[in-house]
Amino acid sequence: MSDNKKPMGKTDLAKNLVETNHYASVKEATKAIDSVFGCIETNLQQGNKITLTGFGNFEVKHRPERQGTNPSNGKPIIIKASNSVNFKAGKTLKERVNQ
Repeated sequence: MSDNKKPMGKTDLAKNLVETNHYASVKEATKAIDSVFGCIETNLQQGNKITLTGFGNFEVKHRPERQGTNPSNGKPIIIKASNSVNFKAGKTLKERVNQ
């Protein structure tokens, strides 16, 4: 994406779906988007990995508690354990983006 383009939001995505996939309305397309995102979120919360062949993989990665350094004073701090969502683009998506 070039620097002068504005990021696409959910409403923009819904409008694009209406234009390109014959959804009846932006409201209907937004419901479809929310449904897909909700399904992904629920499955990630349950510890499932989501594989969308050609598009990519979503999975939760656990980061254990670790020691770090406070950048403002250089003192050691404990960074709490956390989970993060990772996405890895699939081969087909990478190829299409790099055309």
